[in-house]
Amino acid sequence: MHKGRSITAEGKKFLDDVAKTISKAQPVKVEKKPEVKPTIKQKQVAKNYIESVESGKPTTKKEIVSSAGYGKVSSQPSRVIDSKGVQEEIKPYLEGLVKFRRRVLHALEKKDLTRVEFRDLSTSLGKLTHDIQLLSGGSTDNVLVVTWEK
Repeated sequence: MHKGRSITAEGKKFLDDVAKTISKAQPVKVEKKPEVKPTIKQKQVAKNYIESVESGKPTTKKEIVSSAGYGKVSSQPSRVIDSKGVQEEIKPYLEGLVKFRRRVLHALEKKDLTRVEFRDLSTSLGKLTHDIQLLSGGSTDNVLVVTWEK
């Protein structure tokens, strides 16, 4: 309140009503997100997916999902791989890759750019970045979209 000003009777009544309403209000319940518990098949999909990325051998998502025991859902394997359960299983591995990539980047910053070790580290960095993008659902290609205007 400013000096020299007083609250009107209407203002006081309004503030009293607000205070009563607040005191009668029930506490707001905050719902926790349900914990995602991957199924056995989702765990197997995650394991197969990680093994596929680590091996570097080209394996389709359909092959990964089918080998985990999924049947007709295999027609849309991305839905299985992108499910919360599979992503929850992949998350710790993905976080480890990101940490390792940071270590490689740090090592690259310290290296003499004329030495062979730089090539090895940058190759490792490229592979790690590719794997992180692949596992997190990001783009693994450098895609450029061009639009033409008349």
